[in-house]
Amino acid sequence: MGVNLTYIGLALALIGPGAAALLSRALASEPETLAPRSISLLIFAALVAAVGAIAVRGERLRLAEIGFRSCGLMLILAHIFTDFWGIVIVR
Repeated sequence: MGVNLTYIGLALALIGPGAAALLSRALASEPETLAPRSISLLIFAALVAAVGAIAVRGERLRLAEIGFRSCGLMLILAHIFTDFWGIVIVR
């Protein structure tokens, strides 16, 4: 069963974002509205959750092994700093 989950996880991780983007584009309306974008974001979040669940439950990996780690003060400050400069540059 573990090998099948590995292949399913790989397929979701490699093909899923592209499929979600195509679906997002198909759902898009003119002018842009919140509903189609919300659905697209929920689909992508579900995709990330599914791949994470397969990695944690099926592959028995720890969260730290798949890229999730505790959030320290320096990481929060780094995000605030980069977000601030991103906003300043865009304006």
